[in-house]
Amino acid sequence: MIIRKMGAAVAAGAAGLALLMAPAAASAEPAQVQQVRAQAAVDCFVDVDRANFRDEPWGRILGSVGRGQGFNARDWADGWYVGELWGDPQRRTVWMHYSVLSYPCGD
Repeated sequence: MIIRKMGAAVAAGAAGLALLMAPAAASAEPAQVQQVRAQAAVDCFVDVDRANFRDEPWGRILGSVGRGQGFNARDWADGWYVGELWGDPQRRTVWMHYSVLSYPCGD
């Protein structure tokens, strides 16, 4: 009897866990995007030799940075992260494509 109750409790717990996980699993956003959205901001690094940063997604190129440049990502939209480059004297808000950034922002 105790085993049946425990089995039912485990099954109920597993069903509850599946319900809790279902919305995230159904999301079209990659896991790293969900992580950025869940936090106030996340630090990423440029992972290519040269990466452009822009004023908006697919917008005007404001400049470029090299591999290892730090980027504080605040939000994400359609494959683009918005945030600030570390050490930017102008403290601009810029956009960078996920393909040029390391985990947790990029591939």
